[in-house]
Amino acid sequence: MNKSIFLNLLAKHSAGTLTEKEKIRLEKAIDENPYYRSIYTEFQYYISQKSTVEMDVEAKLEEIWLKIESEMPVPEISIAPKRIVPMWMKVASVVLVLIGAGFFLRQYTQSKPELYTQSISTADEKLFLTLDDGTQVWLNEHSTLEYNENFGSEKRELRLTGEAFFDVAHNAQIPFRVHSQTVDVTVKGTAFNVNAKEKDKVEVALLRGLVAVTSKQLKNKEILLHPNQRLTMQNGEKLALDTIIKPQIAENADTIPKDVKWTNSQLNFNREKLVNLAKLMENRYGVQITITNEKLKSQRFTGSITDESLAEMLEALRLSYPFEYEISNKKVIIR
Repeated sequence: MNKSIFLNLLAKHSAGTLTEKEKIRLEKAIDENPYYRSIYTEFQYYISQKSTVEMDVEAKLEEIWLKIESEMPVPEISIAPKRIVPMWMKVASVVLVLIGAGFFLRQYTQSKPELYTQSISTADEKLFLTLDDGTQVWLNEHSTLEYNENFGSEKRELRLTGEAFFDVAHNAQIPFRVHSQTVDVTVKGTAFNVNAKEKDKVEVALLRGLVAVTSKQLKNKEILLHPNQRLTMQNGEKLALDTIIKPQIAENADTIPKDVKWTNSQLNFNREKLVNLAKLMENRYGVQITITNEKLKSQRFTGSITDESLAEMLEALRLSYPFEYEISNKKVIIR
């Protein structure tokens, strides 16, 4: 269990909204990890000192985390892959769907010498998150994203089981690569979808930019995709290269390519900065958002988006942290 999931479970614990399954996960993490146990003990003491919690629970949890971190080193934990979820984005983005987890995990254990130390996953929900390099990710149900602690500083390579959509941050010095069971995808642009749910069959659909697809069986053969192309491969061989629908604004569901339609549903987010959520809303609602308050840009929020309108979404956010906003046609100003 990584930091964000643990702190999210603690926040839900304090609010009394943990499910039975989440309660078991939290208790197991506290019991097995002395570092997490220290965080929990400190937080329980804080709660016991107040009749009502006067400050942002998530901010307090982050404060306690930093305090404990300065007093004792974080143990290096090899986190086993679990599962997670994503959503559709009209701008620079990437979507990956990988092959069955069971076979993949056996393959990974036997042949992958490099150990991925970070793992993010979920079961029956979709998750929006921002990686350290600024790349935004929509992780689909029953999917897992694995990467190393130095992700973004030395290299940007990750392994995906299931399905994910990426808005890749530009960095010409450090290429962005996604590894699946049967193919490796190198991002030379920004927006693509990889679907590898079926065994031995992979679909890569490019929305914008340029990607290079390399079959693990044909290491020396690289296939370049251009915008609005879909590559279908079976057993490492190219089956078809055809045209997909050009993406339109998010509100028109009929024009969204089938490859990324799954991203336009309920999406959870955990301690995401408002500036990142603004990008999410821009692509979901087809608007342009400007945040004039610099301090507000880094304010973090936790919640979910289902079928709310833009105004309902903004109202829900400002219940957690007050701000003013103005909507005019397709432009939003947040103060």
